[in-house]
This record gives sequence, C-alpha cells and structure tokens, in this order.
Amino acid sequence: VLSMAAGVDHILSDPSLPASVPVLRLTDAGMGDQIAEYVALGALTHIRGMLDYLDQQRRQVWQSNENRRAQETTVGILGPGTLGRRAAERLMALRFHVLGWARQPRLESFEVHTGSGGFERVVEQSNILVCLLPLTDQTQRVLNANVFERMPPGGFLINCARGAHLVLDDLHGALDSGQLHGALLDVFPDEPLPVGHGLWAHPQVMVTPHIAARTMVDDACLQIAENLVNLAMGGKLTGQVERATGY
Repeated sequence: VLSMAAGVDHILSDPSLPASVPVLRLTDAGMGDQIAEYVALGALTHIRGMLDYLDQQRRQVWQSNENRRAQETTVGILGPGTLGRRAAERLMALRFHVLGWARQPRLESFEVHTGSGGFERVVEQSNILVCLLPLTDQTQRVLNANVFERMPPGGFLINCARGAHLVLDDLHGALDSGQLHGALLDVFPDEPLPVGHGLWAHPQVMVTPHIAARTMVDDACLQIAENLVNLAMGGKLTGQVERATGY
C-alpha cells in the first residue's frame, strides 16, 4: 500500500489492512520546502509580533511593540524527520536556535534529544514549539496543558502534523492565561474547523485549512514509480513504515 502523503495513520487504522502488507509513505515529494516555509512563517510571525499588529490594525491602534530577535529564540521541533530536518535548516539560516526531539538518537546539524527526559528538556527550552510528529497511540494529545506549562512564558505553538496531537481546551487555557502568546494551527481534530468555533476569531491564533504542505503530484508519482520498480526487481523500498511504531 502506497500512501499519497507523509502520514499513514489513516491507513494503519483500517482494520481490514493485513498485517503482512508493507505500507510505504512519501518521504518528501515536494513537502519539505513547503513545511520549512510554513514553520519559518510562524516563527517570524511570533518574534515580530505580527498577531499583535494585526489585532491593533483591526482596532485602528498605532503602537510600536518590542521584538524578539531570532538568535535569542529557541525553536523545538518535535519529530525532526525528513520534513522536520528541512524546517530546522530553514530556521537555522534565519539564525534561530533549534532543538529536536526524536524517538531514537540521530546525528543532525542541530541538537536532538530522545526519551522522556529529552522531551522535557526540549519543551522547557522552547520559546516556539513545532509539532511534526507522526500520529500514533503514543503521540495523541501530546500537546497538552502539562507541555504548555513547561514552556517558557509567552511561548508560541505551531502544529502542522495532526489535529489529534493537540488538546484544544488546554490550548485555550494556556492562551487565556498568557502562558502561550499565540499559535499557528494548520490541523484540527475535526476538519473543517466548525463554523462558530472560538479559534476562528481568537486574536492570538492563525488558522489555516490543512495547507502547510500539499503533495506535489510529479514528485509523488516519481517516488511511487521508483518504489514499484524496486518492488518488481526485488530492490530496496523507500519510506517503508514500521508497523509497530506507526511510521
């Protein structure tokens, strides 16, 4: 089974899927650059206070606010895989300090932590927290009140993974208390986001309709075709999912 996306949770959750059938995901297919741009947009939006300025514009208020510098800002990437690595490279080019958290140790051009202790260290240092995790039983509701409370005050959340990673009520609480200053959200537990939902009008939240990264057809077809050739020739498949871990 070949997925037309990087995520495969929708495939693995199908009870009719035989355990013996390999599942392949797209490893990039043009999505890396898009994710990098989206994450950079969110990070720059936060440090330049653009949500505050948009709110001031609506209220016709002319007021200069203090900015945070990129080199003084730590961005934590949960899930520094193929897409997360591209996001980290773009952020480092903008002089952000980048940390990552992964399930297994990996060598990257930025600092990557593992394990529950490593997760806490990344969260506690992250002025901006980016979720690019695969959706598994272990990562559902991972963005919750406990995580937001551990972040430095005035933090910013970027979720462009899956809506089920985020506990919306906990996000509302963190925003209302000022523990989080804002959020850029591309995915939601229910999509489309229901009409009348409070996030639509929240002045410190940017909502986008699951567009952080679209599958580029030409790139996806080439990758799928290469896998089909490798399958026929007995070659190595790319993007094969470990069924035990869900990615």
